[in-house]
Amino acid sequence: MSADMVRLFVPREISPIRPIDHIGTGSLSAPGGTQVPFADVLGQAMRDVVETQKSTAQDAYDLVMGTGDDLHNIMIRNAMETAAVETAVELTSRVVSVYKEIMQMQI
Repeated sequence: MSADMVRLFVPREISPIRPIDHIGTGSLSAPGGTQVPFADVLGQAMRDVVETQKSTAQDAYDLVMGTGDDLHNIMIRNAMETAAVETAVELTSRVVSVYKEIMQMQI
C-alpha cells in the first residue's frame, strides 16, 4: 500500500463525540431548511392513507351503483390505495422493529 493510500484512510482530525442533548429531537428537514417532527410526518402519511381509502370506497360505491363511468381511473386509484396501505403497514412494522432494537440496547 502506498503512502498516498494510507493518507486517504487516516483521519486528519478526530472530532469529539457530541453530547446526547445536542444530537437532535427526532425531526426531519423539510424543503427550505425548516425542521419537521417525525410524528408530524408519520401522522400526515396516515391521514393520506385514510383519505385515499375514503376516495377508493366512494369509487367502489359509485361503480356498484352504476354512476362510476371511468373504470380506468377507478382501477388506478384502487392500485394507489393498495400501495399506500402496504407502505403504511411496512412503515409501521419498521418503526416497531426499531423501537424493539432501541429497547434492547444496553446503556
